[in-house]
This record gives sequence, structure tokens and C-alpha cells, in this order.
Amino acid sequence: MSGSGCSRQWAAKHGRSLVAPVRASIGGYLIGVWLASLRAQVEVPAGENGALEAGRQAALKAIDS
Repeated sequence: MSGSGCSRQWAAKHGRSLVAPVRASIGGYLIGVWLASLRAQVEVPAGENGALEAGRQAALKAIDS
């Protein structure tokens, strides 16, 4: 399963929120680590190496609402 699929499952079980402890997992997938990595990428200014793509940001915001 992909990180985005697991994030949808997490949000469905936790009030449409993508707030997850770093140790959280779904079916063995470390969703907490994946989300922490994305949060770090969001802090990188757009256009710089390591920044989260705008499309991925929008997709996560749609889940986390």
C-alpha cells in the first residue's frame, strides 16, 4: 500500500486528521514516519531541492480537511 492510501485510511479512522505519532503504522506501513517526512518537505521553500510538490501538498490537504 502507498503512503497516500495509508494516509486516507488514517484520516478516516482519526477524524479526517493526518496528525499521527511517528511510530504509527497501518498494516505494517509506517504512516507516522511518512507523514513526518512530508512535513519536513513542506518546510522547504518551493522550487528548492527537497521541497514537496504543489500537487502532493494539495492532495494531502484534501485528505486532511
